[in-house]
Amino acid sequence: MAYAIHITIADGWWESEQKPILLEKIIALAPNGENEVSGKNTDTGEVITISTEYSFEWAVAVGEPKYAFHYTRGRITFNYVSDAQIAVAKALAAKLGAIVQGDEEELY
Repeated sequence: MAYAIHITIADGWWESEQKPILLEKIIALAPNGENEVSGKNTDTGEVITISTEYSFEWAVAVGEPKYAFHYTRGRITFNYVSDAQIAVAKALAAKLGAIVQGDEEELY
């Protein structure tokens, strides 16, 4: 089971529906206003890109690896992949006036 981490403006991620991050703010921060996620098939090398209203990719800087984030129930949620992903989440949270919090209430 993957470990989920959340970006929220609520005191706790479980209260995000009562104090949600506005989707419009997230879209405004998306690169080129796009909301899509890409993945590469490790066997064939094929890249699959999915556009959805609630999924986004961000990187720390241009040319750096991108990480997938999903908007749900007033918060941005992602499954832990690496510490670099946490750095991206913290930079995004700073722009939103939010916190980065794990499932067990720990703050990053």
